[in-house]
Amino acid sequence: MESHDTGLLITLVINSIICPFTFVLNVLVIIAVKKTPRLQTKANVLLACLAVTDVFTGFIAQPSFILWKALQFAGLSEKDHIGIFHRSLLRGLSICSALHLMLVTCERLIAHQIYLPTPLSCHAFLIVIS
Repeated sequence: MESHDTGLLITLVINSIICPFTFVLNVLVIIAVKKTPRLQTKANVLLACLAVTDVFTGFIAQPSFILWKALQFAGLSEKDHIGIFHRSLLRGLSICSALHLMLVTCERLIAHQIYLPTPLSCHAFLIVIS
C-alpha cells in the first residue's frame, strides 16, 4: 500500500466517523433553537440557518465524498459522476455557509451599532482623524 492509498484510507475513516456527528449535532442545534423560546433571537435563528446548511453537509456532501473516495480506493471509479456531484454540492453548500456567516456578522455589527453606543472619547478620536 503506497502513501496515497494510506492517506485516502485515513480520510475515509475520519469522514466516516465525523459524518454522523455533523448531522446529529446540527439537528440538535436546530431543535434547541426551535423549542426554546429564550433562544429564538435573531442571531440564534441565523445560526440555526447555518446549522441547516451543515446538516445538508453531514447528510449529503460527506456521504457522497465517502462514496466517491471509497470507489477510488477500490479501483471501481471508471467515470467521475459522483466526484462531479460531490464537488458541485460542496461548492453550493460552501457558498451558502459563507453567506450565512456574512449575515450573522452583519446582524452582530448592526446590533452593536444600535445597542452599544461608542464612548465619547472614541467619537472625539474619530472626529480628529476625519
